[in-house]
Amino acid sequence: ATRARAKTALDRLNPEGRTARPLPKIITRDMRKWAAVQRKVFDRTRSMGTRLEDAKTAAALARGRAPGSAYHCRSLMALARVSGDTPDNALVVIDQALEVCGHAHGPDDIRIHRLMLDKARMLYAKKDYLAAYRLTEPLEAQLAAFGQDERLVALYALQAASLRAIQQSTKSFEARRRAGEWGAYALGRDHPDVRKWQLSP
Repeated sequence: ATRARAKTALDRLNPEGRTARPLPKIITRDMRKWAAVQRKVFDRTRSMGTRLEDAKTAAALARGRAPGSAYHCRSLMALARVSGDTPDNALVVIDQALEVCGHAHGPDDIRIHRLMLDKARMLYAKKDYLAAYRLTEPLEAQLAAFGQDERLVALYALQAASLRAIQQSTKSFEARRRAGEWGAYALGRDHPDVRKWQLSP
């Protein structure tokens, strides 16, 4: 009886849940190992090559023991970040992360917008400047809504560089101005990048 009442209440509170995809089954016995390996990915005292191998190991553990889960999402985000030296590889991982994280957290989660900014960075690294700029356009409002101040600075700086590369100098100057103003707020006026954005046309 209690279970039936709980189901009725949940159906009333979240009717869309009746047709939602089931949550992934998580086999937790290996997740301690996953956590230990995942921590190593962010240890900047270790070589990037070693961190990349650890990120691949963590992603494989998550895929095997908790596919489609928050663990899997987090692993792919970390793997994408340490794959940045090879933009083609990073883009493949980012697209995987977008799918997994969208399933685990929903399409409006801040992780999705952070991944899209990372994807724009990789497109810029591949010299696809127009695609990089277009990808950043819808991200500003979402990053601001979630209080992602430093990522907003990165977004404006990326827009400025992308627009400059495609010879949109007026728009590039405006984006650089926003990077400088927002950077002064988020990073401090003495930050070297802030001075660069404020002084350079």
